Amino acid sequence: MACTQNAPSAPENSVIGDGENMFFTTPPDLTPITVDENQVFAPLFAQLSDLPKIPYKNLSVQLQAIGQEADKIKPRDFPNALQIPQLIGRYKVFRTRIGIVRFSDPSQYTQSKFSEAMNEVVVAWNTFARHYNRVATQPSL
Repeated sequence: MACTQNAPSAPENSVIGDGENMFFTTPPDLTPITVDENQVFAPLFAQLSDLPKIPYKNLSVQLQAIGQEADKIKPRDFPNALQIPQLIGRYKVFRTRIGIVRFSDPSQYTQSKFSEAMNEVVVAWNTFARHYNRVATQPSL
């Protein structure tokens, strides 16, 4: 199969495709959750961080695991001060993006549309994590 490349509008990472190779040729720059006292997001972040090490043949299993982990985290699991609509909405966007790739047919993994969807997962996570970190570190009023 032909290799796919990122669209210029989604420079988060670059991807290639065949069964034994890894999906990401360049690991995505993922934003960690810096204030996670109860380790709510640690398993999810670890699974996302493992994506660059996963060969194509195992990608569907990893995406399912990430989706299941994301589904387990509910807004009520956020610290009380962080249970705000903007943050919950950003997390829902991330869950939606992971849901799109999670249920993709493995035959689509080498198509540019799938690569763009994977980039959107990274962007959605980073948007959520940056906002979470910003709100979590603001002094209480």
